[in-house]
Amino acid sequence: MADERTSHGDITNNFYNVVNKVVNNYGTLNEYGSEIYGGDNSKQIPHFPLNKCEEEGKQWFDFLIAKGFIERDSELDCWLYLMGFSSSQPTEVKPIAWLKTVETARMMLRKVHGNLIDAKKLSVVKMEELASQCFIKQGEPLKLAKPKKEISADADEIENFLPTISDL
Repeated sequence: MADERTSHGDITNNFYNVVNKVVNNYGTLNEYGSEIYGGDNSKQIPHFPLNKCEEEGKQWFDFLIAKGFIERDSELDCWLYLMGFSSSQPTEVKPIAWLKTVETARMMLRKVHGNLIDAKKLSVVKMEELASQCFIKQGEPLKLAKPKKEISADADEIENFLPTISDL
């Protein structure tokens, strides 16, 4: 009898060890067999917290491309995910290439995520850290400038941009 308990316990322990290895190496599957979060093959890429809606993100994307702030070949899906407009992580996430000054990058991030910063859901330090993970400038991680007032046409463009979101 003692042998049966021992072997039953060993089988149960072994089962849990195998399940833990599967979860840690391959991710978790929901009841339909789809991945809930990734294992080694699909690690979550750092991104800004979810904030606002995809439609507003698309308007920012179009505006920034049209005004030359980000590269024309930037991918919308990457932009939406990295900036927190969408929770859908693309298969291949590429950082966004920022073309203008680092001061205007800070202004844009502050304008997009100011509500989170004001509500203390995103710190300025975390914003700076995420900026260096989500954006590049001249092939290097973007390092935001210290806050200062930039007087330029580019700064005015960002300051005056207001996405229009319809309730339809």
